[in-house]
Amino acid sequence: MTAPTADLDRIFASWNEQLDDIAKAVHRASHNADLWSQINVAMRERSAPTDWTWFRSYTSTYTDSQLMFVRRMAETGDQAGKSLARLITAIAKNAAAATFERYEHVHDSPEEWERQASHEHQLSWFAATFGREDHADALTLNGWVADLQGKALRVTTFATKTVAHRDDDPLDVDEQLTFGELDAALDLVYEYFNQVSVLLRNSVTFLPPAIQTDWQEPLRTGIFAPLTPWRGSDAF
Repeated sequence: MTAPTADLDRIFASWNEQLDDIAKAVHRASHNADLWSQINVAMRERSAPTDWTWFRSYTSTYTDSQLMFVRRMAETGDQAGKSLARLITAIAKNAAAATFERYEHVHDSPEEWERQASHEHQLSWFAATFGREDHADALTLNGWVADLQGKALRVTTFATKTVAHRDDDPLDVDEQLTFGELDAALDLVYEYFNQVSVLLRNSVTFLPPAIQTDWQEPLRTGIFAPLTPWRGSDAF
């Protein structure tokens, strides 16, 4: 049963509000990944410190944050909050609101010939991407959620066992996670986030961030005073 038009308009607007909130988390995760990658290269190939205590701590903070980000984005339960998977599931439940007409009219050209020239191409692409011509297909959208949760399962399981809830049992060898697997899960979240953005706004919302400031400046010089060798003392 399809909701009344006014309700569909309200529902569609609420999806866009949720997308804005999720976008902040997606951009933050990508920003953090970019910084960690550059620092990782610099630490291992350029400075070669004798003490890795700070870098291990920074890496732990980074991985915990990214693990929980992926876990949160893949959740669909009532406690999931504003997660990507939950948003996609909500769209699937009222897929009639995500129409091709809305999609096409986002970037309407004032010229009739341009509208006619692009209509068939856009309609074909919409149907191929979102499952049908009139509006997004619920089965297609639910398939996105299943794909995200399935491919990110090792990451979300690892996050649950090691960050969200400390498991007393040690991880098996096959439960250990690699940075490559974490990166792949992050990329999958970015991919489906952009798919939802295109469906709702006919545009890609997320692009890898270009950091405009000189964020490396604090790391070029020491932030702590140099150690002063202890010379002993006659005072007790």
